[in-house]
Amino acid sequence: MTESEIITITTILKEEFSNSDAIPPNIYSQRFNELYIKRNPGDKNNPALTPFVSQEHINNMNKEATKQVEALDENTQKAINAIEEKNDTILQSVLEQTKILQDKIKSLQTKMHKDELTKVFNRKWIADEVLTENDKFIKDGILVILDLNKFKIINDSYGHAIGDKVLMFISHELVSLPCDVARYGGDEFLLFFDSKYSINEIEAIVSKSKKSIESKRLKAVNKTFKTGFSFGSTKFKAGNSFVEIMQSADEIMYKNKEVNK
Repeated sequence: MTESEIITITTILKEEFSNSDAIPPNIYSQRFNELYIKRNPGDKNNPALTPFVSQEHINNMNKEATKQVEALDENTQKAINAIEEKNDTILQSVLEQTKILQDKIKSLQTKMHKDELTKVFNRKWIADEVLTENDKFIKDGILVILDLNKFKIINDSYGHAIGDKVLMFISHELVSLPCDVARYGGDEFLLFFDSKYSINEIEAIVSKSKKSIESKRLKAVNKTFKTGFSFGSTKFKAGNSFVEIMQSADEIMYKNKEVNK
């Protein structure tokens, strides 16, 4: 959510509630969220854009967003009054407070783009930063789709708590690569590389990480086990369909997975 979008929604709400003496915070927050969803229909029609986010986390983000919006609105009114009164002292104070609010809003946006468990990017980040509204790529690059091998067996054998630790371990290894990392599904990750790399260079980079991960032994109570992944990569151009590129990389990844059975 950008600062300009917050200001736009705040302006709409001021007009809606202009004849009301007092608006309860929960009503304001609910209406704010309704307007946001209306302006960003992808969040409503495709819940998968924000997977792996607990309801508590969403509620906390909503409360924080409401708090920052109210503070920004108050600052805006102070600035208007200061300009009308030609009070440079108040205007300077408002400017300093606004800069602090901008940092808080940026921090809030960062939290909305992170997967709670692994701390890598989530699908909302992909929708907001990688794709257009029509699910087309914004710029050229190379996509790598990565899927853990036999992850269901790990969950069934050692429990989901250990499965979560495996996901955290994998994500910790992946963030060291020269790319953006996003968790796309339960045990599925997407890597977004810059177009300056060739497919061969990227496959060498990811293969090296794969070998490093497969060489390590992980612990589960009094047992140890290994984990690994399969991957597929493909180039994309600005304007290419995300779905089509995903399907292409997915086919390559599954051929890789057949070899790792």
